Amino acid sequence: MNALKPEVVAWLEGRFRRAGVPESEWDEGRMWARYYLDFCAKYGLPPRSLESIGPFLNKLKAKGQNAMRREGAEATVRLLLGSQEEPAASAKPAPGSARILGEEKHPRLPVGGPSVVPQPSVRAGSGASWQAEFEKLTGAIRMRNYSATTLRTYRHWVAKFQAFVHSKAPADLGTEDVKDFLTDLAVRHGVAASTQPSGAR
Repeated sequence: MNALKPEVVAWLEGRFRRAGVPESEWDEGRMWARYYLDFCAKYGLPPRSLESIGPFLNKLKAKGQNAMRREGAEATVRLLLGSQEEPAASAKPAPGSARILGEEKHPRLPVGGPSVVPQPSVRAGSGASWQAEFEKLTGAIRMRNYSATTLRTYRHWVAKFQAFVHSKAPADLGTEDVKDFLTDLAVRHGVAASTQPSGAR
């Protein structure tokens, strides 16, 4: 397996820093980036294309990596590719990422999957506060000894759902809200079922 080039390491660590990823998780992130770039080289896939993430995650699954590890790998790769936030379909790649990864042109797709993001706002709109829900989620994740990456992934999906329902009071939510959210992810954003939040399926 090839080592990451110094410029790729510097780029990735800069992305980690801006996203608020604790330095204690950077080694694992660098590992996933190295695995991803090696996978793309081995199978002739363009590493700058978001379309290469799916086959990479399928390979990790075939190798026995559990869902949490695959989520961490996907979060790292999306960060590496500059898709930290959810861009519109016409969004441009993050400045410099094509040069760093050695490619100049590859299409960007709408992003809807998990990504490493700073702590989301507990008020996605003008509705009810979801502070208690985020605190319960954090407690449940920590009680189960899951990684900080997993917590960020779950918080990301909860924040997306909160925004989708316009901060509707959690007590007023029903199964139709969840179904509508998952349908929106699949239809409008093209998010595959395997990428959607597992707790909602």
